[in-house]
Amino acid sequence: MRWPSLAILCALGAGVCSLTLGCSSSCGACEDNESATLALSCSPTDLTAAKFSGPCRNAGSFVEGRAQGTVNVAATSPGTCTVTLVFATGFTFATDVTFSEAPNEGCSGCLPILKPSPSVVTVNNPSSTCVADAGQTTEGGGGASPSDASGN
Repeated sequence: MRWPSLAILCALGAGVCSLTLGCSSSCGACEDNESATLALSCSPTDLTAAKFSGPCRNAGSFVEGRAQGTVNVAATSPGTCTVTLVFATGFTFATDVTFSEAPNEGCSGCLPILKPSPSVVTVNNPSSTCVADAGQTTEGGGGASPSDASGN
């Protein structure tokens, strides 16, 4: 029987192989978990902390003291978490994001992925949280800079 060598050959060539289904060269890679995006109204901001409860964690977009338009939130398991953003001005924003398992559309044999709901949250942080960046405007996260908000 040649199944083991066929399985190794298929695993190397296509990424996934099932002994019962055989190998498919048209199969793509397994999908990764999705993250939620918290869209800030300007960039950069004076965001000082991003706190995560439940199964959520920072997906690498937030560096303490500076946020560049978004904060991405990932999960380690299904569930609901609260994300709290704290700005130097005292403005605080909190929202819930629920991550659910969904079928992986990659190949047969892929594990389910986690998908957020909602996938995009608009923060609407006030212009007082926007920080001028050496010679650049504070526009970038989809909102107005402080001078635009005042009508100047």
